[in-house]
Amino acid sequence: MNRTIMKTIIFCSLTLLNYFVLGQTTIDYRIPRKYIVAGIKIEGADDVSPQLIKALIGIKENEEIQIPGDKLRDAIKRLWEHGLFQDVSVMIDSVYGNRVWLKFEVVKQPLISGFVIEGVSKSHADDIAEMLEEYKGKSYSEAIKENIKASVLSYFEHKGFLLAKATVEKHSYDSARNEIKLRININKGVKSRIDRILFYGNKHFSDYRLKAKMKNTKEHFRIWLFRRPSLKELFCGNPYKCEELQLTPTELLVNSYKYLRRRVNPNIFASSQFSEEDFEQDKWNLLKFYHSKGFRNARILKDTFEFTHDGDVIIKIWVSEGSKYYFRDLTFVGNTLYPDSVLKRRLGIKKGDVYNRELLERKLYADPAGLDVASLYMNNGYLFFNATPVEVAIQNDSVDIEIRIYEGPKAYIDRVTISGNTKTHDHVIRRELYTDPGEIFSRDDVVRSQRQLAALGYFDPENMNINPKPDPQKGKVDIEYSVSERPSDQVELSAGFGGGMVIGSLGFILNNFSLRELIKGEWNPIPSGDGQRLTIRAQSNYTYYRSLTFSFTEPWFGGKKPHSFTVAAYVNQITNGKKPDESGFSEQLTWGSTISWGFRLNWPDNYFSLFLSLEYQKIKLTNSNYFGFFTDGSTNNLFSELKIVRNSVDQPIYPRQGSQFTLSARFTPPYSQLFEAGQFNDPFASSIQDKFNWLEYYKLKFDAEWYLPVSKNRKLVFKSRYSIGYLGFYNSAFKDMPFERFELGGDGLSNFAFYGKEIVSLRGYDPFVLFGTAFHKVSLELRYPVTLSPMSTIYVLTFLDGGMAWTDAKDLNLLDFKRSAGIGVRFILPMVGLMGFDFGIGFDKGLLPPERWGDYFKAPYTRVNVVLGFEPY
Repeated sequence: MNRTIMKTIIFCSLTLLNYFVLGQTTIDYRIPRKYIVAGIKIEGADDVSPQLIKALIGIKENEEIQIPGDKLRDAIKRLWEHGLFQDVSVMIDSVYGNRVWLKFEVVKQPLISGFVIEGVSKSHADDIAEMLEEYKGKSYSEAIKENIKASVLSYFEHKGFLLAKATVEKHSYDSARNEIKLRININKGVKSRIDRILFYGNKHFSDYRLKAKMKNTKEHFRIWLFRRPSLKELFCGNPYKCEELQLTPTELLVNSYKYLRRRVNPNIFASSQFSEEDFEQDKWNLLKFYHSKGFRNARILKDTFEFTHDGDVIIKIWVSEGSKYYFRDLTFVGNTLYPDSVLKRRLGIKKGDVYNRELLERKLYADPAGLDVASLYMNNGYLFFNATPVEVAIQNDSVDIEIRIYEGPKAYIDRVTISGNTKTHDHVIRRELYTDPGEIFSRDDVVRSQRQLAALGYFDPENMNINPKPDPQKGKVDIEYSVSERPSDQVELSAGFGGGMVIGSLGFILNNFSLRELIKGEWNPIPSGDGQRLTIRAQSNYTYYRSLTFSFTEPWFGGKKPHSFTVAAYVNQITNGKKPDESGFSEQLTWGSTISWGFRLNWPDNYFSLFLSLEYQKIKLTNSNYFGFFTDGSTNNLFSELKIVRNSVDQPIYPRQGSQFTLSARFTPPYSQLFEAGQFNDPFASSIQDKFNWLEYYKLKFDAEWYLPVSKNRKLVFKSRYSIGYLGFYNSAFKDMPFERFELGGDGLSNFAFYGKEIVSLRGYDPFVLFGTAFHKVSLELRYPVTLSPMSTIYVLTFLDGGMAWTDAKDLNLLDFKRSAGIGVRFILPMVGLMGFDFGIGFDKGLLPPERWGDYFKAPYTRVNVVLGFEPY
């Protein structure tokens, strides 16, 4: 009791002391006065950090403020603007003399718990709900409301609905949880297409040409047929500039073409959907086009959009072309390694050429063929080279360029690291690289190393990266090769079509095999990682066809040099489906083995390889009709083959650039010249068996193929291929030999092996329609990938083929072809290999009059070829 009385007496004493000594316990708001803030209390925001709110208030304790005054007003304004609270108030908690305690009371905004989306389909509503998921749990505010609305409108803008409208309002409020659900009402309107693109101020280039430079902003396809043009508009092209109809036939044709070009929009397959992002990029594409043509001061003055009554967009663009400029004097400064004459020749730009800044930069740094100035330096170790072109003078329509060169020191390779190889061993990758530690850096060596890794087929070329890490202070560079493994082995259990029959296959094709791990017992699940190739394959049609193949290849025999070594053995049986004890049984039985060596050469350049092989075959025929008059008996075929290959193709799965040339020569011993008749064969024997007991011939072939990317994204690829072959004889008595001849037609029988003859595919024609001792073939393809995923590569193609074979090589005529055309598709699957279909039309099975051209799409002019296993020859 005494303690309570004492507290009361002390409080009253302090109150009286404050009143009489300090003179104040309340605030008179009519008279502004300065106070010291003794404390700040926050109420109503339990789940919000007090430090955050105090930071927003902006008033610190022991700070002097004026009450009433700007400080408190600004504090309240900042709390409102932050959007966390739907109500904010401030009051004086207590005051003692010139010290004041402030209390801020806030009411927190409700949290967004969900959305009710109306006015659109369920699929759109689901997409929008997923897009707005990030707003759930956030405090509702006007700013958040506008952001939600903007997100919804942006979604429909990307879908092409430029006139879409949306409203966002409160749907329901849960006061217990302080949560709100929002209703979004949408009217997406009609889909907007680009109706027209109009240019103003363009004098040197037509609207048609400028539109072609806008890659992603295209007018929708249309052809106006129902408006009848006047004679002046039809024949003069522009009725406002045509005064009379006195035109020559050439002028009439040209102006009619111009009319049709304006009236018909050719963008049949291009998207006409408007995108602000694409439009901004295409405006930059327009300027790049102008700059490439010498108009260095060209600019876009303004652009506007108008909507038609159908909701489509009319784009208007005003351009200022300016004057056309030309290169005048190009000088180099700072070059000590190469004289100006060498650099100018490398640059390839002459005085009087149209001014093109982009071309200048490309010739300095980024020529696709590697013929830029930077390559000249970087291929000799000058990694830190830099060239800066500066416009030093502009006179009339001419520009003088000074190229300031910093050569820097030579860079040496320090460390070479490899990452991403989860299966392939490091040494398999390192032995393919041309960049070794301690060597001088060369950009060509880096590019070649990348090609070698892609050619292995173990890694995804789309995800392969090379990261040079230069250190200018030390004059060294580290190189990191980052790879991504792709499936390369095939465990095959499949059924395929070839040669007019269904064939089942069971086998292993291990392209990255490891014999060392097989011996050690390290299987995970297959011994792999050493880059060896092992093939064990069995095929059967049960009735007509059986085959068993084994081969093993070591690409680095001995481990020190790229000398490959291969051994293989095979046995093959083809019958007519009857049993051996049945009448009319027919059979071709072949068995053989081969051994070969391969050498990578450094001359004439390091793209060359040399291959030597020795092979023995034995073919036994029983009542067979595959080799003409040789129906029964057996023959032996012992030959060696020399093959020279130059391969610069960038990758094996979907090549984009490069070439491959193959020159091969196959020889059997000239038995009739070395031995007496009858020891191996007898050219004058009456018995066919004795005459062809050991085959005697030589075969020469040349094959060339090129790959060229024809689109900027390097996906559309043009492939051309030419092949020619000749079968010759040491002794003219063997010219009637029915074996080893060339046979053209069909798909090349790519799903099973056929020994004793060489099958050359000619799409659009039946197998074996052309045969002889000489042939040639040309093939043109245009390819485009559907997907280049590591798990599946799919591409479509269109082709033109032409080929011919002659029984006597004297009749060979390089202008004589059996022609065909068609379309096809290829599937490259890791566990299966190559599959494909070609639909071809053979045009030289007999010409048809124009009224019967539709019959070219019917039998016998058409043929569907099936490709399985590997690309046909």
